[in-house]
Amino acid sequence: MSKSYNDQERDIQKALNHHESDPSLKFTKLAELYDVPYHRLVARAKGRGTRANSGGHNKALSDDQETALCRIIDRLEDDGINCRVSMIGSIANFILRNAHDDPESLPPTVSSNWPTRFLDRREEYRIRISKPLAFDRSFAHDPEVIQEWYNGFRRTLAEFGVNWKDIWNFDETGFSIGIGGEQRIVTRKKNRSTRLYHPDPEVRQHISSCESIRTTGEILPPMIILEGSVFLEKWFIASVGLHPDTIVGLNDSGYMNDELSMHYIRHFDEYSRKNRVGAWRMLLSDGFGAHLHYDFVDYCWDNMIIPYSLPSHITHKMQPLDVACFQPLKHYHRQYIDKAVRLGATRFPVVEFFSAFEYIRNQAFKPSTIISAFKETGIHPWNPQKVLSTLQAKPQSHRAFLPTATPTTPPNPPSNPSSNLPTFEPRVEYFTPKKVSEIDALGTHIHGLMVQQGVDPALITAFEKMRKGALVGLHAGAQAEHQLHEMEVAKEARELEAKQGKKQVGHARGGPIYVKDARATKLSREQQEIEKDNRALVRMWEMEEAGNAGIETRTDRQVRAMNAYNGESNDDRVL
Repeated sequence: MSKSYNDQERDIQKALNHHESDPSLKFTKLAELYDVPYHRLVARAKGRGTRANSGGHNKALSDDQETALCRIIDRLEDDGINCRVSMIGSIANFILRNAHDDPESLPPTVSSNWPTRFLDRREEYRIRISKPLAFDRSFAHDPEVIQEWYNGFRRTLAEFGVNWKDIWNFDETGFSIGIGGEQRIVTRKKNRSTRLYHPDPEVRQHISSCESIRTTGEILPPMIILEGSVFLEKWFIASVGLHPDTIVGLNDSGYMNDELSMHYIRHFDEYSRKNRVGAWRMLLSDGFGAHLHYDFVDYCWDNMIIPYSLPSHITHKMQPLDVACFQPLKHYHRQYIDKAVRLGATRFPVVEFFSAFEYIRNQAFKPSTIISAFKETGIHPWNPQKVLSTLQAKPQSHRAFLPTATPTTPPNPPSNPSSNLPTFEPRVEYFTPKKVSEIDALGTHIHGLMVQQGVDPALITAFEKMRKGALVGLHAGAQAEHQLHEMEVAKEARELEAKQGKKQVGHARGGPIYVKDARATKLSREQQEIEKDNRALVRMWEMEEAGNAGIETRTDRQVRAMNAYNGESNDDRVL
């Protein structure tokens, strides 16, 4: 009498347990010993599930698992993010991973054709073509629409159990690296009709910076995208100052595209995975096509990242990066260009931009600024009214935002100075002041002693004028010294940029490159050049030694010949 399916599965499990205790036994012997099908025994050993945990005959998911998949698809449609066919396979694999409880075997996965067969079996779903359609701007600013987005966002966080510390915002911003901006300057010209200008560098290259910030105030290393086709060695030298984990990409436009976005999402996954709190991460972004294309979304779901799109036309109010971070970033960029011009720069190439980039980012992306960005958008702490109130409130007059000027007048000098000044004890030891603060403190001390000793007021006034002039001169000297140092640093950077020339460390066809990898390539190349030079020196030394040996040999032959000749001459004389 043949065994039932369940009896066979029980015997297969016994055979597998026997194999664990005695791995030397072959599966053919075990199949014969426990009277079970050989091929099924091998399949179970490789991790293939039974009907109970794989949904039945020829079904990758059980009925309960398929019901869970349908609920996720319905929820995505309700939230306005219609499920792609590729996303169905990613979600199904995630469900199978969660149901897999054997740490020693890999979880099962669905085939590439499974999503299509699944949709064929489910009559409630249809595959339709969705065309892109931008929101109407007035509709996008409707408070009810924005409130629905916040409700859906919070529901998604709850369903996937996303911790508030695992919420990220990703976007890119662009720089025209040689173009500054208007500057507020101080001048003595009173005629407002006279137009004032300041010089601007000649370089007009576009660069994009891709940034990701976290609700905890953390920021990931960026991805920089430039126009071009080759990576120049001078961009990556250590003195330029780029962070080693920065990734640099090239294309024809200097903007994000589908290919570079895939490199960036892998970069984001690698660096955000290290400090994540829960299983899932939420990644907020705008609706730009390169941020939500097929492969990008599929990779996110495969790696437990939820790509969540912000409403169009209102990211300036709802995206943390736009609200509080990108504007300061461009402000400090304009400031640095103006400073470079004042220090003698007629050009602002990529190397100078990279030299300033880490300073600019550190100024703009402070932890307090990032935390404030999420707070002002109502994402964390949770407060949608932060945005909704700005949509409903009427604009106020510009005058209301101007500070009220309260002029102050200096106090009148006391009629009896000695009665209002503190008493100073004379010091026993004095030191030579070197800093402006030390000179100021010593001057105040001497002034007090002079008042205490009843020195002539005219002499005190003269001393104060001398002290004031000395302090002014010291401040101006310190500023000039600091500016001279900055000019020297900027000059060295420009000389280094010209010296490095056009040496390359890679090509755009190979994809983006990390700064640390480019530096390693440069170091390896330098070591190879050093070894080459050493080999050349060794060859020169060997040739020189061989030449010396040859010269010595010829000299010895000449000496022997002369000695022989002299000997023969002596013999002739004797005869």
